[in-house]
Amino acid sequence: MQNTRHRKDKNMIEITKEDNDSIALILEKMNCAKMCLKTKCEYFNKEEMELFYKSTIDALGAYQWLYKDSWERLYEKYHLDKSKNYYLKGSCIYEQ
Repeated sequence: MQNTRHRKDKNMIEITKEDNDSIALILEKMNCAKMCLKTKCEYFNKEEMELFYKSTIDALGAYQWLYKDSWERLYEKYHLDKSKNYYLKGSCIYEQ
């Protein structure tokens, strides 16, 4: 299956719904993990608190790795210039 890109202007690339949903899900999970790190665990004992924060940090690290890996796949799939920076807004990638 050949990859097609839809360009509305030279600095924007429309991506597939699957690619957009994948990045959005990872970002949501990263945001949840960051919120957990800000949570005060008043009802946990010390051992539970340590486990909670350690698990949250591990999850955040995994989501950050997935996010980076997803962007590497987008660079390859959409033939993005690796010397440039891009951001995702809606279902489009824009050059910064």
